[in-house]
Amino acid sequence: GAILHLNLTAASGSGVNAKMQRIEFTTNDGALAGDFTVASDLATVTPTASVTKKLVVNFANGLNNYIDISNGVDVYVFLPPMSSKDITMKIFNTDDYYTEKTVATTTFARSNIYHNTLTGIDFSEKEDLYYYTVNDQGKKVVFSPGNLQWSATNGGTSPTTHNTAEGEAAGTWRFAEHQWSYVGDNSYGNVYNNANVKSDNALISQTYQGWIDLFGWGTSGFNSKYPYMKDKNVSIYGDGSNDITNTYYDWGKYNDIYNPAKQRIDPYGTWYTLTSNEWVYLFHRRGKLGAAKVNDIKGIVMLPDNWNPTLPSGFPTFHDTQNSYADNVYTAEQWAVMEQYGAVFIPATYNREGTTLVNKSSNFRIWSSTKSGSQQAMLGYILVSGSTQSTTQDYRYLGESVRLVRDYNGQ
Repeated sequence: GAILHLNLTAASGSGVNAKMQRIEFTTNDGALAGDFTVASDLATVTPTASVTKKLVVNFANGLNNYIDISNGVDVYVFLPPMSSKDITMKIFNTDDYYTEKTVATTTFARSNIYHNTLTGIDFSEKEDLYYYTVNDQGKKVVFSPGNLQWSATNGGTSPTTHNTAEGEAAGTWRFAEHQWSYVGDNSYGNVYNNANVKSDNALISQTYQGWIDLFGWGTSGFNSKYPYMKDKNVSIYGDGSNDITNTYYDWGKYNDIYNPAKQRIDPYGTWYTLTSNEWVYLFHRRGKLGAAKVNDIKGIVMLPDNWNPTLPSGFPTFHDTQNSYADNVYTAEQWAVMEQYGAVFIPATYNREGTTLVNKSSNFRIWSSTKSGSQQAMLGYILVSGSTQSTTQDYRYLGESVRLVRDYNGQ
């Protein structure tokens, strides 16, 4: 075979995580890994049936799962002989950010070494593959991997803290472990704390050891608007008079949030809340919205604008209808395939009034960043069986679900 020699050096400057964890090599043709045969000492290695166009090289340095490339490192990769093939390299750091490089139209001949020097490697957010357009100006967003949750103790017994735009605050924010995960109460829901005790929104408090996911409007923690608020005085939510759009009352703007899909902390300012008009725009995309059950949980499925999956034979057909939650039914395993192609599921959770949960059966409701009148705020809203695709309004003190987005970074 041939040897590909890479001399890799990270970009200089503060804030660059130069801990290289792995490189993923892919080709548009040919084989990079798998089973190969050699007919004689002088023969070219030949792939057999068990081959792949992708090769992943993981790095380790002592007890660490990375190599620091701040000052440059040399990497040597064995490749089978190939003629005029493009090889794409995605070089990942330990935050799962990557830089993408291409070794273009190169012939890899047996017994040769091919040198490439790559300096100034700047790890950026992993390229987005799937997006949702939310207005007529073409604004595109990516949805968070689950609904927002908060706990005073990170599901354990000891108080926790997290970083905010102003410093440090009590408790831990995270996205749900699955898109179909929701807290509910003592009878409904599927979220447990570290002691394997079921979480319950009715037990909302400043010191509650479980998770909660139904929040009063604008209760990010900014300006003493805490996520565990349950008072029925509408004037104390948000700033009392204005939208929370682009303000610290927005949960994502103000708080660091643990992202289980990436197993990392996403810093404050990464995520934010959609406006009511943006929710309405999403609801009216033809062919891309349907009532559903995922892992036996009721909710709404949305498909990305660039939905073009290669689904397994016999896979459930998506139906663009809101007549019944039985319109689209997926197991947890089937939903994992849908997620792979950018589908979003938002569970139809309850509302919380004080410590009482209501509307246990039914509709998809989720906060927007937009106010309505002196006492109310707007929600994304779909009435299953009625095919209502719009927004509605609720009193700001009611506990509702929060699903955040971030700007699409793809090309």
